[in-house]
Amino acid sequence: MNRGASIRLLYRVLIVIIVMAMAATLVLVSTAVLFPLRYEPSIDHWASEHGQLDPWLVAAVIHAESRFRPNAVSSAGAQGLMQIMPATGTWIAEQIGVDVPIGLEDPDTNIRLGTWYLSYLLDRYGGDLTTALAAYNAGPSAVDRWKASGESPYDETTTYVSRVLDRRQVYALLYGTPFLGSLLRTASTSL
Repeated sequence: MNRGASIRLLYRVLIVIIVMAMAATLVLVSTAVLFPLRYEPSIDHWASEHGQLDPWLVAAVIHAESRFRPNAVSSAGAQGLMQIMPATGTWIAEQIGVDVPIGLEDPDTNIRLGTWYLSYLLDRYGGDLTTALAAYNAGPSAVDRWKASGESPYDETTTYVSRVLDRRQVYALLYGTPFLGSLLRTASTSL
């Protein structure tokens, strides 16, 4: 092979490498946008503090509830990352000895209260994650009524539970894998 052909081949290889690196970067950034992981220290801390919750479950609940927007407010009035109703937040705060009024828009406070509530619901329903998530979405009164009467949950609640469980697996796969998780964390912080 002559020198000119070698240089052309080298350029082609470099172009392929550059295109592959750009595609991988685009995939990483897109994934970090679709499945962000913000407030990870708070998630990890409060998940372990309140019943050794799976942090990927907490991230999935936050993603399903607010897509990690701390100032999110639902049409029903639920607030913050984990979409806690103000009355529920006040009740939780009283249970755990936090002064009221509480700032549900504060990410750490919201995660603290939300993880305690999720742990409480898991205890209340004997560790049944599906039922606890249904109660997180629709309220324990609705779930108790469904269980007592044999009624089916709201379609919205069934979809919510499925969405959280699916996202839990996605978060565990994406961020629980050491190399990929490190890359995604880096991509997330630069967005």
